Formats: sequence, C-alpha cells, structure tokens
Amino acid sequence: MSGISSSVEQLTQAHLRNVQQLAVFYTGGNGIYAINIAKIKAFIITEEVTISDTPTDTDIVTGIATIRGEPVTLINLDIWLGHDALPIESYKLIIFCEFNGKQVGFLVKDMINIVEKTTDELKNSEEQNAKVTYTTYVDINGKSELCTVFNAEQLLVDIGWVNVGTTLLDKVVNAPINNEKKILIAEDNVINQELLKEFLRLKGKFEMIIANDGKEAINLYKENENIDLIFMDINMP
Repeated sequence: MSGISSSVEQLTQAHLRNVQQLAVFYTGGNGIYAINIAKIKAFIITEEVTISDTPTDTDIVTGIATIRGEPVTLINLDIWLGHDALPIESYKLIIFCEFNGKQVGFLVKDMINIVEKTTDELKNSEEQNAKVTYTTYVDINGKSELCTVFNAEQLLVDIGWVNVGTTLLDKVVNAPINNEKKILIAEDNVINQELLKEFLRLKGKFEMIIANDGKEAINLYKENENIDLIFMDINMP
C-alpha cells in the first residue's frame, strides 16, 4: 500500500518538482506522440467498449464510444495529423480525456510509456505548427527518439468544439471594468492565451504581459512594477 501511495504522490506532485509527465504512444503510422498525463481520465482498451458510427462534419470524429456508461466522442489523431487512418481494430487503446467539460477519446495504436520531462527538455513549437505544443526526446528500447506533444486544445478548435473569442466570453458578465490595470498572463497554450486576451480586451483597457512558462512568468514579474493581477495556468512548465 505504501508503494502505491508513493507512486500517487509522485504523480500528483510532479509540478512541484518542475516536471511534466507525459503519456507517450504510437499513432497509426508509428509516429511517437504524447499528451500531458494531467489531462487523462483513463486508458481504455478499445476492444472492450462499444463503438457506434455517427454522422459528423469531419472525418476526424470516428464515432461514439460508451465509456463508463456515458457517450464519448472518439477522435482519430492520424486523420487530424494528416495521415491515413487505420481500421478501428488496429487501435489498441483509447486515451480518455476531458476538456472544458466535454469528454473525448483519442484513438492510439499502442502505449509506449509514461515519462517525466523538465522544462528545459520541452521545446515550445507552437510558433512553427499550431498542432504541436512541445517536442522532446524519449528513450525507446535504448534509443533516443523524437516525441511530439500534440496540442489537444487546437484539435478541439479544429473540430468546432472551441470557438476562440466566444467560449469564455459567453460565461462572464457583460459589464466593462473601468480601469487600467497591468495583468500578467502565464499560460503555455496559445489557444488559451487568445481566449484570455480577447476576454480582457472586451472588459477594459488593460496592459497585458504574456509568459509562456513559469520561468518566464517569474522573470517578467520581477521586471515589471505594479502588476495588479496574474492569470496562471494550473499545470504548466
């Protein structure tokens, strides 16, 4: 029991050790990709769930799976990444996640491992490709292989689940804030940065400072006087 407790503690306190834990997997074309473990609710064996076909506006949505008694939209990452899709039975696992209150399952060919990466080992790549959050290297059978951390938030935008500039705005009071404040936004995902910036633009005249990770946020805080408010991602390098 103490061993299990120790493992759980290690998983949940990863942010305090300045690491991100990544679930690394193979796509249909044997590409090596990963997702932050904090976004995952469960790993589901594909053959153990019922999958129903459903009409959609995009081939990225493969169907609906019944997981834990609830309907979950299935996403084929291969199609979203621009590759040919495999037959459903070729995907061994479903990575079951929840974003903005919506449940989604990502079809993957097979799991490789769960790894820990420090901030310095994660290279931000959103400037080059919106579908990529970070790139890093992982050890597979004694060989260092390039691994891509895909941008799940961008995927949700691409399938129409998130409308940048309106999703957050629909949930807030419309009254403007009549003051000029300096606000630091510490967020590593460009989609979430844009949501916050658009919200703040409509709420008042704010000076916004953007930090892409925790280290940059600390440096910007030290460099700027009179920061009135900080919006900070709860899970970020």
